[in-house]
Amino acid sequence: MTEDKPEFLTMVRSLRVAAELKQRQVAEGIGVAVSTYGNIECTPHKIVSVDKVKKLAQFYQLDTADTDRLIAAWSELPISEYSAKQRERWAKQNSKRGKARAYDRLRLSVVELAGALVTEFGEEACTCLPEGGTAQDPNQACEFCEVLEQVGAGKWTTLAEVSERLVALQSQLEAERDAKAEHAAKFRRPAATP
Repeated sequence: MTEDKPEFLTMVRSLRVAAELKQRQVAEGIGVAVSTYGNIECTPHKIVSVDKVKKLAQFYQLDTADTDRLIAAWSELPISEYSAKQRERWAKQNSKRGKARAYDRLRLSVVELAGALVTEFGEEACTCLPEGGTAQDPNQACEFCEVLEQVGAGKWTTLAEVSERLVALQSQLEAERDAKAEHAAKFRRPAATP
């Protein structure tokens, strides 16, 4: 690395000058905008991905050793402050998405379990007293009614009504899950074929 510029910048500029090319020609050759290529030569941060650095090596027809040196010099460049903030923001978004997917799966599982309890125990699934509350706490609904409320199935009314609401909620959650999976599949890369 020189005193003023990172080694990558010096290498990229030297390759272009030695080949007697304009920045525009190299930019077109590796498939980036001219301004992006200009930034590659003068910005002491990672501007492009390693794939573009490999394209640059192919463009100049570098041998393996020179390609490895170019990639090593690129890897020593830091990412910009903006890029670091972007990566942090994306990580937070992905974390939230992951939690939301886990919540949706958990909610569907709880609805399925509540449906199984209603099927198994019928009216006995709810232990609330007719006047409200439970024998242990007259101001508190039974645990089953609390679960119904938490998953969005409302309070216990009749066995038929609760069963109907649970089936409808389960169908809705399954449809949402399937729609999300279908949407995600549109963006998935196809598996590599041998």
